[in-house]
Amino acid sequence: MRSQAHTPGRRFLAQSAGLLVAFLTAHLAPAATAERHPARSPEEALKLFQLEAGLRIELVAAEPLVINPVAFVFDGPRRLFVAEGRGYPDPVEGSGQTTAGRIALLEDRDGDGRFERRSEFAADLGYVNGLALWRGGIFVTAAPDILYLKDTDGDGVADQREIVLTGFDATKTAQLRVSHPTLGLDGKIYVTSGLNGGKVTSPAHTGRAAVTFSLKDGRFDPDTYAFENTSGRGQFGLTFDAFGRRFFCSNRHPVMQIMLEPAHLARNPHLSFSESVQEVSKVQAEAAVFPISRASITADFIPSLMAAPHAGTFTSASGVFIFGGTGLTPEHQGNVFICESAQNLVQRQVLRPEGAAFRSDPPAAGKEFLASTDVWFRPVFLGEGPDGALYLADMYRREIDHPSYVPEESRGKLDFVSGKDRGRIYRIVRENAPVRAKPPGTTTPELVRSLDAPEGWWRELAQRLLVERA
Repeated sequence: MRSQAHTPGRRFLAQSAGLLVAFLTAHLAPAATAERHPARSPEEALKLFQLEAGLRIELVAAEPLVINPVAFVFDGPRRLFVAEGRGYPDPVEGSGQTTAGRIALLEDRDGDGRFERRSEFAADLGYVNGLALWRGGIFVTAAPDILYLKDTDGDGVADQREIVLTGFDATKTAQLRVSHPTLGLDGKIYVTSGLNGGKVTSPAHTGRAAVTFSLKDGRFDPDTYAFENTSGRGQFGLTFDAFGRRFFCSNRHPVMQIMLEPAHLARNPHLSFSESVQEVSKVQAEAAVFPISRASITADFIPSLMAAPHAGTFTSASGVFIFGGTGLTPEHQGNVFICESAQNLVQRQVLRPEGAAFRSDPPAAGKEFLASTDVWFRPVFLGEGPDGALYLADMYRREIDHPSYVPEESRGKLDFVSGKDRGRIYRIVRENAPVRAKPPGTTTPELVRSLDAPEGWWRELAQRLLVERA
């Protein structure tokens, strides 16, 4: 899901497009790629992973139970809400596909660790790409709207549907949208801009002036829907560490940290400022990745005239996530994980203090935390479960590039449809990890004690319920 590349001129574009079209025409016809890289069953795909020693990866859901997962959130040990981006990248003429996004509610009723029941929680939602729990329901980012959905009668289907905020631009491609609603320690829900903008209003508060949402991320009060801009300009990834520090990513920038908010800096009328974020990870040509697949990305075939070639570096960094559980090893706690869907891998980086900010690097060069030889493996989102394990959403698509970023002459040679009926969710956990007991109860004193739970998921649950109860 790559952003548009900046090019120095028309001559360069013509040369690049010509070479790329020639390559694609010769090598990437749909029939040829399907023969060289066939789709794998969930069981076959598991055998193609390379994972850090001492850990194991398990399948917890796959098609037809879940299709093209792009975000998820646990609302209990055995219940998982999943946003399905079935319309990505865009409807293909004559394919019968639509942009109709869905929210699935998956349940593990027998407690075996694998989901076996699906409820169609909500459908016909457009491009859904983010979920956040609140007061028994969920906020859903689906530009131009942020929705609130709730099942009030317990049948697994949302019967309450409300547009709480609207006006987010949906004029760019499907991956450039507001996303990643995430509750912060201040009780506000933060979102990334998706490199897009808008004029944001709340239908419930018609007297409020529209907020111009441009070149920044944002946050809103989950009860009053008051919206404001913040620092950052994330694409598809937002995460907090255990101390409430905010990090985000974009395609070529794996890890960035928010240092100061505009509202803090603007208190000094004599101070001019622009950037208030810090690059934490290496970026551009230095942001090395180590795929084991033979996936071809369009950037591989851009002529060497380009100042910073993409090959061997991050081109689709997304789903950045700081892990706070105990399901991996103690060395993994507080580490940052980044999906790289174009090259079929997930990278782990270790954060270390550097002055007021952080720096992060992979623990070892030449090998990734998780990688696959299966070019259909498209990791896009990471999260933590109540069991302390790391969970991963895999869209499982033949092509992950958006057609808009492929030369027009070659788009017909690529298969953007295959995989629209597939999708997987995985659990990653250390070998012989114990099953953790649920922290006791949900009374207010019990929730306060749960703020000291070893698992980040339980700490966040306790915080959210305490905020909801004021």
